[in-house]
Amino acid sequence: MATDEDTSGGTDRVSMKEKLDYLTKVFLYIGDQRLKTFNYYAIILAATVGMTGIAVKEGLQALCVVAGGMHVIIAFVFFVIDTRNRGLLGRAREALCACEKEAFPNKEYRLISNDQADKSLKPLWLMRASYTTAFHALYTAQVLFGIGIIVWTFKVSPK
Repeated sequence: MATDEDTSGGTDRVSMKEKLDYLTKVFLYIGDQRLKTFNYYAIILAATVGMTGIAVKEGLQALCVVAGGMHVIIAFVFFVIDTRNRGLLGRAREALCACEKEAFPNKEYRLISNDQADKSLKPLWLMRASYTTAFHALYTAQVLFGIGIIVWTFKVSPK
């Protein structure tokens, strides 16, 4: 039965430089993927806000409800995608930190590890300033906006 255990007798198949290069590339790729996903989100958000504006201006109540629902769905979908990307990025960061620890006995050279450790020294409001916090604030605002549009539509609709 095959296992993931190292069976090379303690000798590494790749050099430390190759490990660091590989892990850095993976980390950068996942981080870049996360930002590109957010760029797509921003484009779709702009389109749905435009559609909502037209629907409200023209008094198209059915389209207002559809637009409000789209805001909720889009925010949820991108939240799920971002959660997955954030998980992958966290695993890549953990692997990179472990490799840094092995490669650099001197702690001052461990840039990724030091960045993680520095977060605990910051005040809570600054510690929470991150891409994740910003993304979640936007997703939450979009959901509330979508629900608000739906509620507003039924409130102003003729009885």
